[in-house]
Amino acid sequence: MTKTARIAIVWQSATPIDPLLRALAGPWTEVRTCVFGDAVHEGDAIHRFQPRIVVVGLDAPSDEEIGALRLLGRLLPEAALVVTCPSAPPAAGKQLAHRLGAPLVAWPPQTLDLKRAVDTAAGQGAPGDAQALLNLTLGISDEVNNPLQSALGHLRLLEHELAQDDAKRARVEVAIRSLRRIQTTLERTRHLQRAAELPRQMSSVDLGAVLGDLMPGNAFPPTLVAGDRELLTTALRDLGAVGRDLAPDDQPPSFALAHENGHAIVRLRLAASRLADWQLPRTFEPYYLSRLLRGTTHGLKLFGVHHIVTAHGGRARAWRPATGGLVFELILPGADVSQRDDGQAPAAPPAS
Repeated sequence: MTKTARIAIVWQSATPIDPLLRALAGPWTEVRTCVFGDAVHEGDAIHRFQPRIVVVGLDAPSDEEIGALRLLGRLLPEAALVVTCPSAPPAAGKQLAHRLGAPLVAWPPQTLDLKRAVDTAAGQGAPGDAQALLNLTLGISDEVNNPLQSALGHLRLLEHELAQDDAKRARVEVAIRSLRRIQTTLERTRHLQRAAELPRQMSSVDLGAVLGDLMPGNAFPPTLVAGDRELLTTALRDLGAVGRDLAPDDQPPSFALAHENGHAIVRLRLAASRLADWQLPRTFEPYYLSRLLRGTTHGLKLFGVHHIVTAHGGRARAWRPATGGLVFELILPGADVSQRDDGQAPAAPPAS
């Protein structure tokens, strides 16, 4: 750790800041500090300050503040972020630190504990591409959510006031639908976060029943996996939405479900000329579909499907059958082999 420290303090607590300033003065011979009231409105100023250390003092932060701090962390990848919660209960402090992915410093801070936390934060290293994108999208979603909810509320009031003016009400309804699409995208990022935090012990989920609920009138064999039913439902629903958008009207996509060698395998088959330029290795890359086929709005859907499946110990892939078209395949360990000591997914069987 260098002897000179450039430190940004984001302070949202009624507790006096003096103990923190005294602790910060210990490990470094020269300290330049700047105190900010919040990251939502002062994020640009914090970024311009270019701190090497960011100390966040929060007691009861809003989701918008959490989102702004996450976004700031991605904009300042070299900065060490640490958290302290002067007036919050210990459990709340641990939860906040977990949401921000930062070490927690007990209050009042001790110089040695603070330096150790800074060293830990500085040594965490940059996340992988997928996790970096997830961190970024979660930060943006949290930051956007509050103003989005406010805008929707005002538009609903306006829609009610314009009950007798069909033309104006129609324009308001278009705006509401657009904002709800944004809201759906934000909810999808929350599903990604939940997938990243799946517990090791999960409940038994019947994929056949899930697919039956999503496609009434279709029967699928009972096929059990260990997992989160809501997340798996989201993955299957989003995969189906992509399939329906890609397939021609006269050749709808077809789902199949099988249990092979201890694995549950979901296959979605498509026969569509639009898929000729599809680059298989990029199938689950964020926004690849939106870039490949202009006008689609699927964005994070395939990325989310892959993230949810891998979080359950499985894997997702795409391949071309000899008959043409494309097959999306989700391979999940069956309920009886869902856990592995090394945390890796069991080897998947070859596609049939």
